[in-house]
Amino acid sequence: MVKIKEKSVTDKTTASIIFVDMLNIIDYITYDAGPGQIMLKAKAFFDKIDREGAAFQNGSTIKEKVEKLAALMRDGESRLVSNRKKRLEVIEKSITSYLDNTPFVVSVDNQARFNLA
Repeated sequence: MVKIKEKSVTDKTTASIIFVDMLNIIDYITYDAGPGQIMLKAKAFFDKIDREGAAFQNGSTIKEKVEKLAALMRDGESRLVSNRKKRLEVIEKSITSYLDNTPFVVSVDNQARFNLA
Protein backbone atom coordinates (compact mmCIF):
# COMPACT_ATOMS: atom_id res chain seq x y z
CA MET A 1 0.00 0.00 0.00
CA VAL A 2 1.30 3.45 -0.80
CA LYS A 3 0.48 6.31 1.52
CA ILE A 4 0.65 9.78 0.02
CA LYS A 5 0.27 12.70 2.36
CA GLU A 6 0.26 16.40 1.59
CA LYS A 7 0.38 18.68 4.62
CA SER A 8 -0.44 21.94 2.87
CA VAL A 9 -0.24 23.57 -0.52
CA THR A 10 3.26 24.94 0.17
CA ASP A 11 4.76 21.76 1.66
CA LYS A 12 6.16 18.98 -0.45
CA THR A 13 4.08 15.88 -1.05
CA THR A 14 5.61 12.83 0.59
CA ALA A 15 4.95 9.17 -0.09
CA SER A 16 5.75 6.10 1.91
CA ILE A 17 5.21 2.41 1.33
CA ILE A 18 3.48 0.49 4.09
CA PHE A 19 3.42 -3.30 4.23
CA VAL A 20 0.59 -4.68 6.34
CA ASP A 21 -0.75 -8.09 7.21
CA MET A 22 -4.44 -7.90 6.29
CA LEU A 23 -5.27 -10.20 9.21
CA ASN A 24 -3.79 -7.59 11.57
CA ILE A 25 -6.05 -4.83 10.29
CA ILE A 26 -9.42 -6.62 10.21
CA ASP A 27 -10.85 -3.87 12.41
CA TYR A 28 -10.04 -1.44 9.58
CA ILE A 29 -11.68 -3.29 6.70
CA THR A 30 -15.24 -3.84 5.56
CA TYR A 31 -16.72 -6.39 3.18
CA ASP A 32 -19.22 -5.63 0.43
CA ALA A 33 -20.77 -8.88 -0.77
CA GLY A 34 -22.30 -7.29 -3.88
CA PRO A 35 -19.03 -6.99 -5.80
CA GLY A 36 -17.23 -9.31 -3.35
CA GLN A 37 -14.75 -6.65 -2.26
CA ILE A 38 -12.87 -6.09 0.94
CA MET A 39 -12.30 -2.38 1.38
CA LEU A 40 -10.11 -0.40 3.72
CA LYS A 41 -11.67 2.01 6.20
CA ALA A 42 -8.97 4.42 5.14
CA LYS A 43 -9.48 7.34 7.51
CA ALA A 44 -9.51 5.21 10.67
CA PHE A 45 -6.61 3.09 9.39
CA PHE A 46 -4.34 5.98 8.43
CA ASP A 47 -5.18 7.83 11.65
CA LYS A 48 -3.92 4.76 13.54
CA ILE A 49 -0.82 4.56 11.31
CA ASP A 50 -0.10 8.25 12.00
CA ARG A 51 -0.43 7.69 15.75
CA GLU A 52 1.29 4.32 16.16
CA GLY A 53 3.26 3.57 13.01
CA ALA A 54 2.81 0.77 10.50
CA ALA A 55 4.02 -2.10 12.65
CA PHE A 56 1.02 -2.33 14.95
CA GLN A 57 -0.37 -5.73 15.89
CA ASN A 58 -3.88 -6.49 17.04
CA GLY A 59 -2.83 -9.19 19.52
CA SER A 60 -5.22 -11.81 18.14
CA THR A 61 -4.36 -15.42 17.43
CA ILE A 62 -4.66 -16.75 13.87
CA LYS A 63 -7.86 -18.57 14.89
CA GLU A 64 -9.36 -15.32 16.24
CA LYS A 65 -8.33 -13.45 13.10
CA VAL A 66 -9.97 -16.06 10.84
CA GLU A 67 -13.11 -16.00 13.00
CA LYS A 68 -13.25 -12.18 12.66
CA LEU A 69 -12.74 -12.46 8.91
CA ALA A 70 -15.55 -15.03 8.66
CA ALA A 71 -17.84 -12.80 10.77
CA LEU A 72 -17.04 -9.89 8.44
CA MET A 73 -18.00 -12.03 5.44
CA ARG A 74 -21.22 -13.25 7.09
CA ASP A 75 -22.20 -9.68 7.96
CA GLY A 76 -21.58 -8.54 4.38
CA GLU A 77 -23.65 -11.42 2.97
CA SER A 78 -26.46 -10.69 5.43
CA ARG A 79 -26.51 -6.99 4.48
CA LEU A 80 -26.59 -7.94 0.79
CA VAL A 81 -29.60 -10.24 1.29
CA SER A 82 -31.39 -7.57 3.33
CA ASN A 83 -30.69 -4.86 0.74
CA ARG A 84 -31.82 -7.09 -2.13
CA LYS A 85 -35.07 -7.93 -0.29
CA LYS A 86 -35.77 -4.22 0.24
CA ARG A 87 -35.02 -3.49 -3.41
CA LEU A 88 -37.28 -6.32 -4.56
CA GLU A 89 -40.12 -5.00 -2.37
CA VAL A 90 -39.84 -1.58 -4.03
CA ILE A 91 -39.83 -3.16 -7.49
CA GLU A 92 -42.81 -5.38 -6.63
CA LYS A 93 -44.79 -2.31 -5.47
CA SER A 94 -43.98 -0.55 -8.74
CA ILE A 95 -45.08 -3.55 -10.78
CA THR A 96 -48.31 -3.91 -8.81
CA SER A 97 -49.06 -0.21 -9.15
CA TYR A 98 -48.44 -0.36 -12.89
CA LEU A 99 -50.60 -3.45 -13.36
CA ASP A 100 -53.43 -2.06 -11.20
CA ASN A 101 -53.53 1.36 -12.87
CA THR A 102 -52.84 0.76 -16.55
CA PRO A 103 -55.78 0.27 -18.92
CA PHE A 104 -53.83 -1.87 -21.45
CA VAL A 105 -56.01 -0.64 -24.31
CA VAL A 106 -54.31 0.01 -27.62
CA SER A 107 -56.00 2.70 -29.66
CA VAL A 108 -55.09 5.22 -32.34
CA ASP A 109 -55.29 7.98 -29.73
CA ASN A 110 -52.88 6.51 -27.19
CA GLN A 111 -50.45 5.34 -29.89
CA ALA A 112 -50.31 8.64 -31.80
CA ARG A 113 -47.30 9.89 -29.84
CA PHE A 114 -45.23 7.03 -31.28
CA ASN A 115 -45.65 8.32 -34.87
CA LEU A 116 -46.30 4.84 -36.25
CA ALA A 117 -48.19 6.05 -39.30
